[in-house]
Amino acid sequence: MKFQIQILLVLLSNVFGFSQTLETLKVDTQKMYDASYNMDYETILDYTHPKILELVSRDQMILAMEHTFENEELKIRFVHSNPTFNYSDVKTIDGRSFCRVSYVNTMRMTFEDTLTQKRAEEMVEDFKSSGDYSMVRFEKDRNSFFIEGNSTMIAISDEYTKGTWKFINYSKRQTADSEMIVGKEAMKQLGL
Repeated sequence: MKFQIQILLVLLSNVFGFSQTLETLKVDTQKMYDASYNMDYETILDYTHPKILELVSRDQMILAMEHTFENEELKIRFVHSNPTFNYSDVKTIDGRSFCRVSYVNTMRMTFEDTLTQKRAEEMVEDFKSSGDYSMVRFEKDRNSFFIEGNSTMIAISDEYTKGTWKFINYSKRQTADSEMIVGKEAMKQLGL
């Protein structure tokens, strides 16, 4: 009887341990997305995997994000503040935990200079041909594009993150960059 209770306790601790990890991941995912939605670059970097910041300084990353999302030519803003996140199974590989987090991301890209109809049509085709976006619509009255597509983040908990969840964005066009941080085997097990 004592042996059965011990096994039950081990099984329950594994279930609750996984649940706590997934629940923590869900909270951290929402915080990361909220920071992105609100253009809170400091918090975005707080939730970014630290290996990224070994490649580029924090100040350089903030400048790059500021320039990407708002510059003399355009502004980019996320449209929906509460997407539905889909989580893969948490995979433990070589003592590191990984989870693929997928969601539909919707944004609006507004241009300062008025785009001609021809230029807008060319840009719609460019966005669509990238394979990153499932829907692209030019909004002439706003001089903007309404863009929707599937997005993926890789959540990582490891020695660099001190056991907390941190994220990197994943794009098929930048698979090699992701492999440098995540590793080939983890990418394969995450289906990326």
